[in-house]
Amino acid sequence: MRDISDTLSLYGNLSMRVYDERPNGEKKLLFRFSKKNQITDDGRLTVLQLLTQAPSPPGTTLQGNPVQGQIWSLSVGSGIIPPAASQTGLVSPVWTGALDISLGERAYNSGSFQVNVHKTVPVGDADNLTFAEVGLFTRGSLAAPSPITDPWEPIPGRKMYSRQIFPSFVKGVTMSVVFDWTLGLTVA
Repeated sequence: MRDISDTLSLYGNLSMRVYDERPNGEKKLLFRFSKKNQITDDGRLTVLQLLTQAPSPPGTTLQGNPVQGQIWSLSVGSGIIPPAASQTGLVSPVWTGALDISLGERAYNSGSFQVNVHKTVPVGDADNLTFAEVGLFTRGSLAAPSPITDPWEPIPGRKMYSRQIFPSFVKGVTMSVVFDWTLGLTVA
């Protein structure tokens, strides 16, 4: 039984796998990385704004786009600065992809109070670029943001929900990178 001194906490766990994909369809796991991630101040504010429907920024209409607070895209960058709650974007974004709900790239699991994000940077995308950081971003206030940006589209109202760094590597032309991110709520 919970008492009234319980506190609600946001958390995130990131897992990344890098594969070498062969022409015959074989995948060879090159390395794997897992770590808890930093939920940013903007991520916390987004949750509070969704709960209260508070306008952002203050003085504007309530949620100009009703889905602007959704976790909408995953971006990868080359920055190596450790994550901090006050960060509002990646240090050096190199690739961004929208999450396609119809493909299961973002799913809500009510039984575990989690949102699961699964996104792949496929063979042929962002080749020969350095990967060292990753972030999850809200949709922002545009009605139809580009699904894949080049690598960063300035979307009004977009906020970085969470960020993490990992050992840097150059994405080769036969590599795919799979990100699995679990975001959730816990009561302590």
